[in-house]
Amino acid sequence: MGSEILSKYYEGILSQLHGEVDFVNEIFQHQGLKGEGNESAIRNLLTKFIPKKYGIGSGIVIDRDGRPSRQSDIVIYDNHNYPELLSLTSVHIYPVDLVYATIEVKTTLDSGKARQAIENIKSVRSLNYIQDSFRQWPTDAAFELKPDTELWRTTTTTSPIGIVFAYRSSTSDYHTFTNWFKKADNEETKHWPSHVFCLDQGIIFSPGWEKRTCTVFPLGTNDSYYKAKPDRIREINGKEWVEQSGRLFPLSMVNEDKLPIDQSKLLLHFVTLLTEILGRKLLSPKINFLETYLSSDLTTLFVVSEEDKSIKALRHGRT
Repeated sequence: MGSEILSKYYEGILSQLHGEVDFVNEIFQHQGLKGEGNESAIRNLLTKFIPKKYGIGSGIVIDRDGRPSRQSDIVIYDNHNYPELLSLTSVHIYPVDLVYATIEVKTTLDSGKARQAIENIKSVRSLNYIQDSFRQWPTDAAFELKPDTELWRTTTTTSPIGIVFAYRSSTSDYHTFTNWFKKADNEETKHWPSHVFCLDQGIIFSPGWEKRTCTVFPLGTNDSYYKAKPDRIREINGKEWVEQSGRLFPLSMVNEDKLPIDQSKLLLHFVTLLTEILGRKLLSPKINFLETYLSSDLTTLFVVSEEDKSIKALRHGRT
């Protein structure tokens, strides 16, 4: 019964996402989605679906040395502890130690924009975050204690997660697309994106892995998928689409097959996987913004001694 309720529920969610996808496709077919529009559409989607503990914005990430990242399209940050005084100007600033993830949003991805997205994410993930270890809550209830029960788990801080999200790509070929994220000889991938999502390619993959595994979302049921019939293929703005049940689906060439892509299912996996990986990313509970990020000029206090009537400087230490 429970699985049936969840199945019906997610069918409803997919129906909502169909509407999101149809809206995007409608714009692509006519005038194209440009500028702030593509970023705000994804921000609005995330605002609906991810937990409210996460704030969603855009701007520049900084570290405690004052080193800035490049401009980030989407910044997902600690909504409870973010100092609002950093959002009072036109450029919003986010301390790296309060940032869970950044997302680079591309309207039409090609090899050059793939490299740009990689470099933007590297500029965030290479910032000097505070490396800290701290304990989490007990993992087992007290009445379940055993000799080998792990009461506490020590966690260490990590750099923010980096993700690339593209509405479409300039190619329909799966292999061409994944090769855009192929590292050069001796290139370090430590600060590369953790995941790449592409709506019209219908794929999720992790480019930093030596053996890249991609997840594909073709239109289909259970363990089978549809192959596009030539008489149903239409070309729109240089891309091939197939009509199925009154809706248009973009085609992706995987090996020798032209697969209609179920973009709604990819969007569902995008928001659920993002929520999952955000939940695994933990921030240090000991970050003090005043002591850590403000310069000594701003944190120095002058106190009056009643004993000798002197005025002395009192400086906050930096963690």
